[in-house]
Parts: sequence; C-alpha cells; structure tokens
Amino acid sequence: MKEHIVVVGGYGRVGQTICRELGELYPGKVYAAGRSLECAEQFSRTTGRKVRPYVDISANDSFLTQVEELREEVWT
Repeated sequence: MKEHIVVVGGYGRVGQTICRELGELYPGKVYAAGRSLECAEQFSRTTGRKVRPYVDISANDSFLTQVEELREEVWT
C-alpha cells in the first residue's frame, strides 16, 4: 500500500464515493484533488478530515508536474 492516495476529482459525485470508502480504510492518507480549495476543504470536513483537501489541479499546467509537487509536499 502506498503512503498517500490522490483522487483527482475527489469532491465530485463519483470522487466523493471513492474518497469516502478509501478514507475509512486509510484515514488521513487520502487526498481529494481538484481546482477549488473551498470545495476540497468543505468535503474534507464532511469526512471528519479522514480525507484531506488538495487543490490546484488545472488544465493550465502540466498534470504530471502537479502530481510530482504534491508528492514532494506530502513526503517532506
């Protein structure tokens, strides 16, 4: 099992279901990623912070670069 799980679109309809299930199994290791920090934080609160917010997944920057930055952020 990896240390962290990132669900892109994690606070959307399908993403919320995935995040909630994974959050129960791996609390604090699941990140709901998307474009809105406000939406990500609001969803995180509804899970009792078992799912953590992550923002700034956008079409403007390289997705792989953003994933690499997240990896560096959570493992430092």
